[in-house]
Amino acid sequence: MASTIGIDLGTTHSLVAVVLGGKARCLLDEAGSALLPSAVRVDAEGGLSVGAFARDPATGAGARTFTSTKRFMGRSPADCAADAALFRYAMDPAESRYVRFLAGSRTITPVEVAAEVLKVLRLRAVECL
Repeated sequence: MASTIGIDLGTTHSLVAVVLGGKARCLLDEAGSALLPSAVRVDAEGGLSVGAFARDPATGAGARTFTSTKRFMGRSPADCAADAALFRYAMDPAESRYVRFLAGSRTITPVEVAAEVLKVLRLRAVECL
């Protein structure tokens, strides 16, 4: 039986829901939460964490956490330099067409941050359904 699935990719939090029996239901994580913080952390080795763990400031030295990155999508680095400074994000100075954040030894774009959040929500839907 086909289900209708919807994803809300939010600036602060995201979630995935499904319509079952004519009613919309949010899909929960293993802790019983429907909301996933829209946060991605790049650790010292370049690995990625998503959600509450990524947002937690006690997750380790040298971590770079990216939140509220939707505001950088579709904008040039020059257009959003003030926003980047507010969040203390370092942008790749060699890139003038689109935003690319510096994160230790790697870079990450706002679209890649959103993709990591969407991967977690997709996995939640697969596990729940």
